[in-house]
Amino acid sequence: MECINCPKCYAYAYDTLVRPASRARLDMFEHTVSMPRITKAAHTLTPDFIRASVTKDDLTHVVILCVEAGGIVRPKNRKRNAFAIMCLWMQGRVKELGDISAIHFEHSGGFAPEPPAPSALAPLRIRIPRCPDGLYD
Repeated sequence: MECINCPKCYAYAYDTLVRPASRARLDMFEHTVSMPRITKAAHTLTPDFIRASVTKDDLTHVVILCVEAGGIVRPKNRKRNAFAIMCLWMQGRVKELGDISAIHFEHSGGFAPEPPAPSALAPLRIRIPRCPDGLYD
């Protein structure tokens, strides 16, 4: 998950999150999702959006954050299930984002950090030499 700390991945995810839908297609969320509110909270939503796109199995946390940020327009005459609407919208945004891990791998020059060797994970042992004058006793 090194792509969370990458400024290029962050910028790409931020742009994907706040980009309005293309006018070439009909956006079914045009009158239900408040893009100004999502844009206002985008800097706090982006790290969770990246995490959700990497795990892809649970969008609950980022969906709740979007709903709490006021991302759903509430009409006066009808009730809406804000969580369900935001979940569908977020699934579309994650699909538009694509595989952020592969994108990070490509733009970072193919660098993928190696996991540390098992011997490197041994506990640190500090050895203090004994002095004849009793300084370290």
